[in-house]
Amino acid sequence: AVMAFKGVDILMGKNSSRGIAFGSGVANTDVPLGATDINIKGNVGIGTTSPSTLLHGDYSVDGSGVSNVFSLERTDPNTPLANFGVGLSFLLDRDDIAATATESARISAIMTDIPNAATALTFSTKASGGSLTEYMRIDSAGNVGIGTTGPVVKLEVNSGATQDTARLIGSSAPALSLWTTNANAAARNWYIASNYMAWGDFNIRQSDAKGGDPASVGTSRLYINASGNVGIGTTTPSEKLDVNGNATVSGNLTFYGGARTIASRLNTTLTLGDSQTGNIVLAPGGTTALTGIGANLTAAGNLTVNGSTVT
Repeated sequence: AVMAFKGVDILMGKNSSRGIAFGSGVANTDVPLGATDINIKGNVGIGTTSPSTLLHGDYSVDGSGVSNVFSLERTDPNTPLANFGVGLSFLLDRDDIAATATESARISAIMTDIPNAATALTFSTKASGGSLTEYMRIDSAGNVGIGTTGPVVKLEVNSGATQDTARLIGSSAPALSLWTTNANAAARNWYIASNYMAWGDFNIRQSDAKGGDPASVGTSRLYINASGNVGIGTTTPSEKLDVNGNATVSGNLTFYGGARTIASRLNTTLTLGDSQTGNIVLAPGGTTALTGIGANLTAAGNLTVNGSTVT
């Protein structure tokens, strides 16, 4: 391997107590590494004789896998305290404001569980006029926390007082896919997208089979068009709520506003009740006027049929 420095000499083995020293080549003028600050003008190459940046490391080796090119180490001779770690600091210097650079960001590796040597990787930045603050963390379980230091799932985002917690942006149809790797035959994947079939719409789709792609081979389960009409079982809702299929209401169904109509479309039969229906009661104004019990009708007052009054 080759180590190259521009503008300085490297003295090795000149003094057994010093190891590697930097100096001008003049006797007794060398400075042991670590004894004082060392200023090197120009690019520094480690493993290369043509460094392209201030510090350029080149570790050329055959094979697969990842090789460490640079290592940061911190040693505590005693039992370390919580959040013991080492970091990489980023300093920015604005000569028009301050004469020295200030720490603007940091990436740190810390121990979160000293006895078990569990670690976390933290990312910190500085807000305008603020101090350095951690905003993202990857814990020892691989959970990623944004706005939280204790994520309990693979991705946990805490926006605090900000309402906009997460935002998906795309030029056409931004979407969120939910896929499962479970082998159960009933397992399905889901797809949530906007602007999917038309501009301004919203679509929730389910894959037609286990392992299928719900975006391309799936069925829309809930659809909202650009006018705000909601379709369940249909992607062409013509009313505020358009259900293609049976619907069950476990509570009351109440109509507000002016006159309302319960109707059957396409001149088909409208049936009230089935084999599991109890009494059918018509109670305008809260007073029972007509009760249907089986095949019999009981009127509390007069009943008019085709213009004729039945008492």
